[in-house]
Amino acid sequence: MGLFTVVYEAQAIVQKKGVFKQSKIYQRPVGDGRQVGLYVAHGTGFVRLYGAGACGIPDMRWEELHGCTFEADKLGRLIRA
Repeated sequence: MGLFTVVYEAQAIVQKKGVFKQSKIYQRPVGDGRQVGLYVAHGTGFVRLYGAGACGIPDMRWEELHGCTFEADKLGRLIRA
């Protein structure tokens, strides 16, 4: 597995409990390393992004993603296209 690296041209708008926040998008190799998963910074860590606005934190959702192309893998995780 690799480290989290920022996707400089990309940003996300995420919402948790009615509070909206603009966050940088990070990427990290997933599985065998041929795909790159997408994450947002949250506090001192990172939260995985899933399709249909879902996140790794149940009460957090992403509203918009800008600056990168993405798709969902067979497990619903967002990966760079």
